[in-house]
Amino acid sequence: MNIFNHSFSVLFLAVPTGEPLNIQTESLSSTEIKVTWQQPDSNKQNGQIMGYKIFYWIHDPTKAISRKKSQIRELMEIVPNTLETFILQDLQKWSNYSIQISAFNPAGDGPRSKAVFVHTKEDQPGEVGKIQFDEITMSQVKVSWKQPKELYENLADI
Repeated sequence: MNIFNHSFSVLFLAVPTGEPLNIQTESLSSTEIKVTWQQPDSNKQNGQIMGYKIFYWIHDPTKAISRKKSQIRELMEIVPNTLETFILQDLQKWSNYSIQISAFNPAGDGPRSKAVFVHTKEDQPGEVGKIQFDEITMSQVKVSWKQPKELYENLADI
């Protein structure tokens, strides 16, 4: 009896080598962005795609040079392989977002797509701050107030 006469197969797993394709975004409201994509090329999936990771963060181009990577708060949503559309919710109003997507399989995460940029829609400003009445006379009053903490509008147009 030969105990070394057994056969077995070895399965090598590899992460996807292709990123999701045709990333598109649409601002639905002041707090929601719709993201759509297509799966990576089939020859770059390296097995069954199990799902997608959507990475997103507020993108402020005016601070890009001085901002450290650790100051950027990146968020992530994980969606199953049955979806190629997802709505990001509870976003900050009137803000620029960067979005990237990666596919994953049992071996791990594939590369991220190139970042796409989208802006949430404008909204009403928050409540005004403290209101103050000064210089009150019989015919006039000086009224002053602090601007809202959350403006939610395009201040460049004012």
